[in-house]
Amino acid sequence: MSETDKIMAKAEAEIEENPISQEGEGYGDGPESFFLAAGALLIGALIVTAVVGVVFLFDRLTENSGATVMVMIVISIVFSLIGQIWITVAAFRESVGQGLAVLILAGLYIPVFGFMRARELWVPTMCWLMGQAAAVTAAINYMTAGPGS
Repeated sequence: MSETDKIMAKAEAEIEENPISQEGEGYGDGPESFFLAAGALLIGALIVTAVVGVVFLFDRLTENSGATVMVMIVISIVFSLIGQIWITVAAFRESVGQGLAVLILAGLYIPVFGFMRARELWVPTMCWLMGQAAAVTAAINYMTAGPGS
């Protein structure tokens, strides 16, 4: 019996003694994970509703669209920074090269890195995307309504 056959026989004996199975293992797919996800979605929906409500409130209180644009810019900055910082930290934890790529090519590589790691980084990626969407909305509002109307 060759050395390789001995190693294989030993490995097979160990597997028979301690079989590998997934029975009884919790991988986050139990009922509690669904409650956590539902709670997070509810909280996220409430935050988005509150933000949209504040924007419309400012729009109604001021006949000046400049205030609405300013609120949208602040929302854009806050959401973008939250997502960008979170993704940058995750990129540096993976490797220095990934972190530097996120820093140097921020607007281009953040969504790429976020979607490549979508299982772990879906929340910061969506935050960053919501910030970008708010910036585009503010720009469209500014261009269509004008700065002083």
